[in-house]
Amino acid sequence: MTTANGAERAVGAEVKRVLAGGRLCRAAVLALVLAAGAVGMAAPAAAGRKPAPQSAAPGRPGDRVYVVIDSHDPALFSSAVKTGGDFLAGGKGRVFEIILSGRGILLAIPGSTVAQKDYIDTKRAHPDLRLLVCKETADVLQKANRRRVPYLPGARIAPCSGLRAAYAKQGFQRAMGF
Repeated sequence: MTTANGAERAVGAEVKRVLAGGRLCRAAVLALVLAAGAVGMAAPAAAGRKPAPQSAAPGRPGDRVYVVIDSHDPALFSSAVKTGGDFLAGGKGRVFEIILSGRGILLAIPGSTVAQKDYIDTKRAHPDLRLLVCKETADVLQKANRRRVPYLPGARIAPCSGLRAAYAKQGFQRAMGF
């Protein structure tokens, strides 16, 4: 048994004992769990081994956020754009993506709402603000209109099937309140 595994087991046993006794609050339990992770990272380095990479996603946790809008709601779209601008102003390397699916893709058609002006202004100030239009819905809309439907500048059309699982692997988190 290596030092890292022994330390992790000792901390794990301590967490179980504390939870069973009900003596500490959740913050204390979280601190113990984080300490176990720190011990697990430090022990291989002390032994001369490299720790396993945690994630392929660059940046810190919480630097990649997405919002899903599936209804034609200009107020929600405007709120998401403003939230994205505020989020991106918080630091370099951050990504904020607005995903439009279902009736929400109508928000990406130019001239359909006045909230699009907020998007254009925010996109100029923060190029990392992304707008994704679900291809499945866009194809149905184009077929019904018998023509190619125009979208806002910077909008990307991509398949949305399996998107949430892919985003979870890439380190994205869903924005709260949307």
